[in-house]
Amino acid sequence: MEVQNSVLPNVIPEDREVQHSVVNGVQLVDGGEDEVPVSKSQRRRSDIKVYKEFCDFYARLSFRNIHILLVNGQGEFIIGRVIKAMNNSWHPDCFCCDICQQVLADVGFVKNAGRHLCRPCHNREKARGLGKYICQKCHAIIDELPLIFKNDPYHPDHFNCTNCGKELTADARELKGELYCLPCHDKMGVPICGACRRPIEGRVVNAMGKQWHVERIGFRRHLCRPCHNREKARGLGKYICQKCHAIIDELPLIFKNDPYHPDHFNCTNCGKELTADARELKGELYCLPCHDKMGVPICGACRRPIEGRVVNAMGKQWHVEKPLKGFLFAKLYFEAKEYELAKRHISAYLTVQERDPKAHKFLGQLYEKEESIEKAVGCYKRSVELNPAQKDLVLKIAELLCNKEERDGRAEYWVERAAKLFPGSPAVYNLKEKLLSVKGQQGWNELFDLLQSELHARPGDVHVNIKLVNLYCHDKRLDEAVRHCLNAEKKGAMRHSLDWYTCVVQTLKEYFGSTGISECDKTIWRTMQKELLLAHSNLVRLTLSAKDVHHGRVALQSFDHAMQSVKNLVTGTTDDLSVAFIEMRGHLYLHAGSLLLKMAEQSELQWRAVTDLASLCYLIAYQVPRPKMKSIKRDETSQELMDFLACDRQSHSGHMLYNLSHDKEDFFKEVVEAFANSSGQDSLFETLFGSQAVAEPSFIGNDNIRNVAVQPPDLGELARCDNGSIPLHSGNLQHLTWLGLQWALMDRKPSLRDWLKQLFPRLPQETSKLETNAPESICLLDLEVFLCGVVFTSLAQFQEKSKIGYNEQSFEPRCLPLPVVKLLCTDRQRNWWDAVYNLIHKKALPGTSAKLRLLVQQEMSTLRAGEKHGLQPALTIRWAQHLQETGSGLNSFYDQKDYIGRSVHYWKMSLPMLESIKKRRSIPEPIDPLFMHFHSKDIQIAEVNNYEEDAQIAFATLCEVEGNTDDAIAAFETINTVVSFWHLARMTQLDAGQVSRVMELSMESNPIVYFDISLDDEPIGQITMELFSHIVPKTAENFRALCTGERGFGFRNSIFHRIIPDFVCQGGDITKQDGTGGRSIYGDKFEDENFDVRHTGPGLLSMANSGRDTNNSQFYITLKKAEHLDFKHVAFGFVKDGMEVVKKMGTLGAKNGKPSKKIVIVNCGQI
Repeated sequence: MEVQNSVLPNVIPEDREVQHSVVNGVQLVDGGEDEVPVSKSQRRRSDIKVYKEFCDFYARLSFRNIHILLVNGQGEFIIGRVIKAMNNSWHPDCFCCDICQQVLADVGFVKNAGRHLCRPCHNREKARGLGKYICQKCHAIIDELPLIFKNDPYHPDHFNCTNCGKELTADARELKGELYCLPCHDKMGVPICGACRRPIEGRVVNAMGKQWHVERIGFRRHLCRPCHNREKARGLGKYICQKCHAIIDELPLIFKNDPYHPDHFNCTNCGKELTADARELKGELYCLPCHDKMGVPICGACRRPIEGRVVNAMGKQWHVEKPLKGFLFAKLYFEAKEYELAKRHISAYLTVQERDPKAHKFLGQLYEKEESIEKAVGCYKRSVELNPAQKDLVLKIAELLCNKEERDGRAEYWVERAAKLFPGSPAVYNLKEKLLSVKGQQGWNELFDLLQSELHARPGDVHVNIKLVNLYCHDKRLDEAVRHCLNAEKKGAMRHSLDWYTCVVQTLKEYFGSTGISECDKTIWRTMQKELLLAHSNLVRLTLSAKDVHHGRVALQSFDHAMQSVKNLVTGTTDDLSVAFIEMRGHLYLHAGSLLLKMAEQSELQWRAVTDLASLCYLIAYQVPRPKMKSIKRDETSQELMDFLACDRQSHSGHMLYNLSHDKEDFFKEVVEAFANSSGQDSLFETLFGSQAVAEPSFIGNDNIRNVAVQPPDLGELARCDNGSIPLHSGNLQHLTWLGLQWALMDRKPSLRDWLKQLFPRLPQETSKLETNAPESICLLDLEVFLCGVVFTSLAQFQEKSKIGYNEQSFEPRCLPLPVVKLLCTDRQRNWWDAVYNLIHKKALPGTSAKLRLLVQQEMSTLRAGEKHGLQPALTIRWAQHLQETGSGLNSFYDQKDYIGRSVHYWKMSLPMLESIKKRRSIPEPIDPLFMHFHSKDIQIAEVNNYEEDAQIAFATLCEVEGNTDDAIAAFETINTVVSFWHLARMTQLDAGQVSRVMELSMESNPIVYFDISLDDEPIGQITMELFSHIVPKTAENFRALCTGERGFGFRNSIFHRIIPDFVCQGGDITKQDGTGGRSIYGDKFEDENFDVRHTGPGLLSMANSGRDTNNSQFYITLKKAEHLDFKHVAFGFVKDGMEVVKKMGTLGAKNGKPSKKIVIVNCGQI
């Protein structure tokens, strides 16, 4: 058998070693047979046979000194010495440096970026990365200045001066192959090159006041004349002739894209000297007359001959590539509003690319700018034909055709086509409405059907509701119009719309002005009067927010007259109208106070003239009694609405009273004494409505305001009113921010948690996926953090403005009323909040959910302080402090854990930023952040240590909440502050209280039982337990009997099958030993006795169960306080002795509950 290219023997011997001989340095076997050529199939069979024989031989003999492996990358067997390196095997001669190819078998190697290098090459590569030299003698990196000898770097201490013998430094000089120190070299008087600073042994060039090597003379801008001309021409902005290298002062001749003097060339045809207007054609130059005789077209852009395809456009001829750029030029001209030039360029482009839909669409936009509607529609239609996926263009064509004065059948076609592409679109509805409005009675009937269908799809659309009411009124169907208004008001979906309430007030007035109301309809009539007062109030509120003072005064006066007209109808009655009238009296004065402040804000009056009158109005508004309705006779929805209105009125007026009376003693008393009388009433009426107004039809001009109290609002009652006003505003961010700002101005914490629970009752409090930004993971804590951030930035903005323009003597309130104050949040914040609200409450318009989800998702990372959040450190610290303060005031274990856990998260995000501040590094600020940065809130270096201590206190508090008492105490002990000492004292008192509460339940008559515990068959101690037989006798007797085994079964030899660290040790499954079994002395299961004993700390015995009344033999031993087990599991005893054994067991648990070692109750009984 022969193997090609192999030195293996023909047959591997079975009982002896292979004999080798060496011929010319090559090992041969058994005489050194020559290679015999074989075919591929023979070689394959031979290789298989050799491999089989090799395996048999290797199986029989133990090759301890001979390695037969494959060479890396060559596929040859290795016989003899093997190099094992880089996860491969190598011949010693094949393992070389990847750079210098030096054999590495005996010198060692260094792994560098996947390569095997010798140490000198590794040092060079490393030095190249560091920008340093490598000594050519010791191959080490030169950290300081090198000594350059024969153009190679060295450590200076490798050499000595040839003259004096001293050790050289980096400034040594080389002369005729020898090295000299600087003093010896200077004595020899050898010139030094001004460029390389080395001695000049040969020819010396004297220039620019220095001496130079000949080859170094160009280093200091010694230029030849052509280069000098180029440099000079570049500075002058002129061309350089590519033949004589001189500057071209006049127009150049461009030949083969290079500039020349024209007099260097002659015409190929006539031989005349050329000028700058010469033409190039097929590599030859011609004068202009000769070129024109040849009839070659000239490009209208570059003015050069066109040799190939010619494009005719805009009255000129062009190279093909020139019109292709026309689209880009057209866009630029469009941006510059040069529409005619843009149209010419895009037209030229379309002569070449006539099937480009974008170009046709762009040309349509240009025609639309010129109001050439027919041409624009034609271009848009052509674009849609070329690319039917342009849905927005279909809608655009429909809009253009519907806007034409003379309509044809095309409008209906394109509107229907748009309706199929945009089902439920408000824009399509508007187009349909426009088409139906001009069809007469038949169109009106179709329009009614269209409006009804649209209302079913979008019940909160203001335009559709107003249009339907107007159609009813136009058709003399006032009853239906009023009925629709009332039904829409019950839903409360349009409380934000000024247009809607204008329509409602006008409709109700028309209803009362009609003559169709009979005596039997008095109940309906009084209901309509109530609705009219409510609509007037909302109209004034929205007018003050959206319009100027004049419109606000007109709306308030109309409301005032409506109140006076109803005044005589409510005397001595207690129906809905009477209750609403009393409530509306408060709202009338509330709006009057806001109007007065708006007058001063718009400089119609001085602050001094209106603040006292506004305070009087707010006092009256706050002191109007809350409605007392009998729910038996009244609609619950109406009663709930009156409660919301009363809460909103008192909340708004109460906060404004605190704003107006800030830092003013006896302010309310002075206001009441000065203005709560007839003269004050006249002054109020005249200020509101002017001196020409008549007081007789006015409610404010004839009301009794003499019984006004002087007590300020109670803060607790004010907080309750805030909570009650939340549902009325449907989560309006401006309202929430305004309320939060009022409490922040009083240095008090707003009840953000209570507000959010009302708005999002089904939203979870916390999420376990803080690292994600999916909208599905949003929780109440995210929204609370967002509101806290909006209030924080709003307060910072107010404080900065007050430093600039606020004057205590100006009588201006710290904050204006809600309808008057400007936006307290940014558009970005409001858009995100509205998107969250609409998604959670499923109020998103059809087709907008995906866009809203994306909007929510974009800001989630910022709210959770994720990567590149761009938050100001002061804001993240404010979030952490707010959550810690809120969590510390909660009673529930889960609530505390969620709030303080999130607080710790923000502290962890703040610590790196605090470290940057300590090192005086700047904090990056995004261009358009979700929360603005305020320099007034920048954290100073002196404050960093205090914040770091606060963070450590938060970490320790979380340990305490999670039940890690020992860790919490150790953490608090390391923080040497008053707050940490207080926490330590509180925890010590709490632990003592827990022990005392358990000891109070202990009685001498209670049975005492014990467990002997083993750990992997090794005893670890005894646990002694007292059972509360005087509280839960049935449960205690069951456990005692199972300990003694007197019923024939019990705890002996059972295991603790489930242990969760810092929570519980669970055992007692005496039937299956896995937590799915168990047996009581009363049968399979028995009922819960009572829950009088609470899980107040570690060491308590409690029954495990699978639900109500499912107790058997399984039990818990708690490792910490576990309030969430209260009222679910019966606690029936405590560990009297051996708690150290229980704690040792607790360390063997895991999150999944499976112990790491086997824990057995080897013996048990009663003491």
